[in-house]
Amino acid sequence: FRSLPKISGGKLNLSLEGVGGGVSDGELGDVEGSSYDGIESIRVTTSAQPKEVLYLKGFVGSEYTGDSWKPGDEDALQDAALNWKTEGNSLLYLQNLPFLRMMYTQTQQPEQMTVERLNANTKYTYVPYQAYLNDYYEMIGGDGSVAGQTAQDDSYAWFPVTDFQKEMTEWAKQDDQQSVLDEVETSYEVYVENNYEDVPSDLKQLKKMCKEKKAEWKKKMSGDITQEQKDDLVSERITDVKQFIRQTLWKQCSFSESVKKLPKGEDYVEYFLFDRKKGDSTAFASAAALMFRECGVPARYVVGYAAPANLFTENSEGNYSAVLQDDNAHAWMGCSIGHYFREMEGQHMAGIDVVHHQIVPGFTQPVHQWIAGDRDGEFFH
Repeated sequence: FRSLPKISGGKLNLSLEGVGGGVSDGELGDVEGSSYDGIESIRVTTSAQPKEVLYLKGFVGSEYTGDSWKPGDEDALQDAALNWKTEGNSLLYLQNLPFLRMMYTQTQQPEQMTVERLNANTKYTYVPYQAYLNDYYEMIGGDGSVAGQTAQDDSYAWFPVTDFQKEMTEWAKQDDQQSVLDEVETSYEVYVENNYEDVPSDLKQLKKMCKEKKAEWKKKMSGDITQEQKDDLVSERITDVKQFIRQTLWKQCSFSESVKKLPKGEDYVEYFLFDRKKGDSTAFASAAALMFRECGVPARYVVGYAAPANLFTENSEGNYSAVLQDDNAHAWMGCSIGHYFREMEGQHMAGIDVVHHQIVPGFTQPVHQWIAGDRDGEFFH
């Protein structure tokens, strides 16, 4: 197995050792194309029949270097969190915020999920959104990836995205609902804005592409308006910028798994956007994350597994299982700002984790059908 090529968060040239979200280092453009060999990567078992695509994050990249994504600055987040009212391990507390928010509402019980590694990269733990992690787990890069464990199986209590959306929408309507969670989220919001909006200064073509949209929203978000008005504009900005990015990428670039290595000295994203004009999901996700940042929306790059609901079948114990192969590997991007549950009501949005925006065009496989369909390809975690 070791003789096979390894995959990283930016490669998706999948091998037996590093499959689907097996994300060793976030390198971009250093392999010839993407290959899928039907290798069984992980087995996911849930206590209830899934009704949505399940995303299990592996690698999370916060810093773009031109040919890779790097994890976030763990020390910086630890220092920032010293004054936050977190309990126990502050990094795990941030990771658990969406789950804690759901438990705080006391409206429903979490579901259960087990993720069994078969041939996936062991460096990372593959975690669903809205999951609870106990002290056994270790964060990488502060609020990003979860380190791999010695145990082959990981079990989580978690909440599906649709349930989370519904409960948080109702919660946001109650103005008197304030807790220590709100205080932590507000503090984390400041950290997010200061750390996930950086775009390298030498990406001149990308900056020019986003210049008009950036100026439009800078004008709208400034001037003599109240904080409440600014908060109301946050959701509108995310939706508008997302549409701008989608239209730009879909018009300018096409999807392809057969791309050559990045030429020496070239920037991965700018070469994808303005020279090659074709790429896989790592290219689209990387470009979208940087375009969101340039337009003032904090964003990160994520690689992991996408598990469509129709892959799950009931087993003899009454649970539902699916085996994900290397072709379930997927790169996406997320952006974060404000109170994470309030954006759904057109209010401020923040939180440990972010809103996903699918921006890869042209998929026809079941796992990707919804991207170009009537649904807007966005979910909250």
